Amino acid sequence: MGRYGANLALKAARLALRLSQDGFAERLGSHMREHLELNVAPSGNLVGMWERGETRPGLAYRQGLTSFTGMSEFDLGLATAPATAHAPKEDDTNRRELLMGSAVTAGAALIGLPITASLGPADLQRPTPQLVAELHRLADLHRDWLYEHGASTQVQRGIAQLLNRSSALLAHASSEAMRRDVLGAISDISGVAAYTCRDLGLHTEADQHYVTGVQAAQAAGAHDLAGHLVVRMAGHQVERRQPEQILAHLETASRIGTFTPRQVSNQRAIAAWAHAIRGDDASVRRLVGDAETAFVAPSRAQGTATWQSRHVHESELFSLTGAALATLAEVKPQHAPEAISRLTRALSLLGGGFSRNAILDHLSLAEAYLAAHQLQPALDAAHQAREMSHNVSSRLVSNRLLIVSGKLRAHSRAGDVADFIHLIEGNR
Repeated sequence: MGRYGANLALKAARLALRLSQDGFAERLGSHMREHLELNVAPSGNLVGMWERGETRPGLAYRQGLTSFTGMSEFDLGLATAPATAHAPKEDDTNRRELLMGSAVTAGAALIGLPITASLGPADLQRPTPQLVAELHRLADLHRDWLYEHGASTQVQRGIAQLLNRSSALLAHASSEAMRRDVLGAISDISGVAAYTCRDLGLHTEADQHYVTGVQAAQAAGAHDLAGHLVVRMAGHQVERRQPEQILAHLETASRIGTFTPRQVSNQRAIAAWAHAIRGDDASVRRLVGDAETAFVAPSRAQGTATWQSRHVHESELFSLTGAALATLAEVKPQHAPEAISRLTRALSLLGGGFSRNAILDHLSLAEAYLAAHQLQPALDAAHQAREMSHNVSSRLVSNRLLIVSGKLRAHSRAGDVADFIHLIEGNR
């Protein structure tokens, strides 16, 4: 432990970028030299010292870290928490207004209306390939942070700002090719905005951002991205338990985009979940098999776009199919053992840590154990999810904890179960 205390927030930001300390230092130095005109060359050892709290970044590096990550000093563990007097209801209203304001701005830009949002001079510059690339990079950073840690206030603000900025740039594109590039950035950022709204439980707002993203992608000629966003809309309907809408969205996506085998695998797994909600075990078994077959099929695609990368991992395959079988096991308990096996495999592939997705897998695992009438393992998985949830900011996680708590209520005569229910529902 260093003299200032370990900076876990800075470390988490680095890990969200999937960078070693040396890699983070190299990227940070390059960004500061190119974008801030600061002649610095930080080392991996220096980054390690910051993370361990042995020293703290000076003013120039603080500026570089916030510019490079798109995060505030507070969210990087470099400043104390800002004062706030908002009640939870007021916070929800502020989130809704912030994110929907950016959706309206993007929608206005798509149809050629003037942008009325309050934007600074930097947002009114003529777009360049470098600037568009920077927008995509910041979208990637917010996406990674969101999937790992949930929709923090900083993610909400950052995504809204990125969407406003990219929308304002559209009117200043000097060529049709540049216009398409900016539209692609708007689509990419809209997808992250939609997932942010999903994590906050703002379902109507998520729908609006998805629609904006699909429209922008189609206007850009990025049909694969448009198809991907429609698939994500299908995933959104899983949270709302709307099987008909899930399957309708997947059918629409198949007519829009061209997909790699692993993307097809992801879609089959989502379809399996739709049929699990219906209780159709024959279709679930068939689609789980189809998902596994597609996952190992050879592909001629070159590389994987960042916006699709998390959905084509092996851990995601086992997570989705395990959760589908856990849902099915609620009405047909004979499927619980395989659900447990698949979710355990998904967690093993994630490799530990405190990611939001791992928490959700633990909660699905708890539900699978309950379906198998194994109370203690179910309670252990639920406790693990609760402990991990302290490291994320996610309304989706909070709601899922309440759902699992409700399912444990039938066993509340057991003292340890009653204690868990009190821990979850006593903090509402």
